[in-house]
Amino acid sequence: MIDYRSFRNTDPPALCEIWCKQTPLRGRYQPLTAPILEEVVLSRPYFDPEGLVVAVEKGRPIGFAHAGFGPKADGNGLDTSVGTTCMLLVSDPARHRSVARELLARSEQYLRERGARLICGGGRQKIAPFYFGLYGGASMPGVLETDLATLELFAESGYVETGRKSILQRDLATFRPVVNRQLIQLKRRMRVECLPDPAFENWWEACTYGLTDRFFFSAMSRGDESRSATTLFWNMEPLASSWGIHARGLLRLQVDSPHDQESVALFLLGDALRQMAAEGATVAEAHINGRDDPLGPILARLGFQEVEQAIEFSRPAAS
Repeated sequence: MIDYRSFRNTDPPALCEIWCKQTPLRGRYQPLTAPILEEVVLSRPYFDPEGLVVAVEKGRPIGFAHAGFGPKADGNGLDTSVGTTCMLLVSDPARHRSVARELLARSEQYLRERGARLICGGGRQKIAPFYFGLYGGASMPGVLETDLATLELFAESGYVETGRKSILQRDLATFRPVVNRQLIQLKRRMRVECLPDPAFENWWEACTYGLTDRFFFSAMSRGDESRSATTLFWNMEPLASSWGIHARGLLRLQVDSPHDQESVALFLLGDALRQMAAEGATVAEAHINGRDDPLGPILARLGFQEVEQAIEFSRPAAS
């Protein structure tokens, strides 16, 4: 008989054991330990034990589902109108299919009871309360296409695909910035400045990135020191450690210049990658919204290549 209950403080070792039994994936950190789970997941100020449902057989956890919410528009609180089952694992997916379905149903119930009108499957960039740094890569992309058990579970449970992410990487050992006439002219007018560990913009950023090293780059005018564009990267730990590399993930890019926006973005990203490579970073990763994302051609010119895709799922809470 399977029992279902909320998280207990004695659960982390068993949850890590379930995690470590999963099929190896490029985008899933291994091996997970209780201290890392505590640091990355359980220590979040909005962690609710009721949102982490544990399946128990003969006194031993055999699976868990973890639900949560994203931020309000201003980033200063939780928006409970949209929730997500950001992680769902069972120790033996082939044997415990019914357990996985029940865990998902209980996760959805938790979200609905707290006001969710839309429920997502997997963490995504704007609705990723937990597991940042343990799953996905540069950001939470939904469900990795190689995560077959989770893809099948959401698909058979009535979730529909609402978006697709392309996961791109660039080896920085051989990186050289693009050189052309426009970029040479930009370099004469601008310089790129790096600010390590910039201030957080809001409460949500502090919760999400508080334990990570971040790198804020600005394209600055050499004349009046005004900013034309900014970009933010982070040190992709602990996931990158399981790859045996030093990886930096692109979190955001903003171009304020009204002219030559593509060239300004290319100049800023190129110099940021150059600086990070000089400081020992070996790989850069970025996620884009499929092949129609305007950032795609810019990253392609910088030598980024797709390594995987991920799928975003959702369903109305009432269905």
